[in-house]
Amino acid sequence: MFKIKYEIFEDYKEELSEIGLSTFDKEYNQVYGPFTIIVGEHEFIPYPSDDLPVSAKEIFSELILSHFELLNEVDRLLNNYDYVALKYIEDHWSWLEFVKVDEGLIKISELEYEIIELDSLLCINKEFLSGAKYGAIREIITPKADLHHEIKKSTKMFIEEIRNVNPQLLNSKYFSKIT
Repeated sequence: MFKIKYEIFEDYKEELSEIGLSTFDKEYNQVYGPFTIIVGEHEFIPYPSDDLPVSAKEIFSELILSHFELLNEVDRLLNNYDYVALKYIEDHWSWLEFVKVDEGLIKISELEYEIIELDSLLCINKEFLSGAKYGAIREIITPKADLHHEIKKSTKMFIEEIRNVNPQLLNSKYFSKIT
C-alpha cells in the first residue's frame, strides 16, 4: 500500500485566502501543514493523530507543496529509470527508495544514510546509497499503477483545495511543477 496524507489547517487556509499572488511568491512560496507518505503500515514522516489540538499539530508542519513536487518527479522518473531515491527535506539521513521489480511493481524502502550537502533531493544512481541501512520501511512491494494513481489523485486533491481557498495562487511559479 502507498498512501499520501496531508492537512492544511483552517487558519492557514484563511490566511492564504486573503493574500495576492505577488505576496505568495515573495513571502510564502510554500504551503504548510502535516504531510506523510504511508507505505504498508509505516509512516515515512511522522503525522499527528486526529485527536491532537491544532496547536500541537503545528509542530508536524511540512512543506506540502515541495513534497508534491518531489513525488510527481519520482513518478516521472520511474517511467525512465529503474531506481529513484527521494531524500526527506527536513533531515540529513532519511531517504525513500523506489526500485522497479518489473514493469508493473515497485519495491519501496526507507534508507538511512547521512549526507549534509546535495545538489538534488532525488537520486537515480543506486550506488550512491549503497552503504545505507534500512529504516522502518523495508522492501514493501506496491503496483506501479497504484503509486502513480495515489500521487496523481492526491496532487489533484491538493490543487483543488488551493483552488477553493484562493485560485490565483495556482498561477504562482511555485505551483508550476504540479499544475
